[in-house]
Amino acid sequence: MSDIENPFFPEVIKSFDVRARQLGYDAVLSDTNYGPHRTREAAERMMEHDVRGVAVMTSEIRLKLIRELARRRIAVTFLDLAPVRSYVSNLKIDYFSGIEQIRRGGNIRFPPS
Repeated sequence: MSDIENPFFPEVIKSFDVRARQLGYDAVLSDTNYGPHRTREAAERMMEHDVRGVAVMTSEIRLKLIRELARRRIAVTFLDLAPVRSYVSNLKIDYFSGIEQIRRGGNIRFPPS
């Protein structure tokens, strides 16, 4: 992720962690602080540990690194960022719906998982 202090990320991280545990995995977090070099280092560490998947929550990632993860058959998931292809998926966030729910003073509703 690009910034652990960004208030957007805690709920997303919690969801990833809960789902990973349900599937028998552990979630590993790395804060890149918007640095492409730190993103590369985090990805290299994950590849060294033979992770099954990576959720990329930063825009500071090079296409070459995405291709390397996919070549190693590591599932990569982005948030509103990358094109979908083999081993690469993209989670789309419905910002409009969230803003409308907040504007109306209601709680944000999450679809069932």
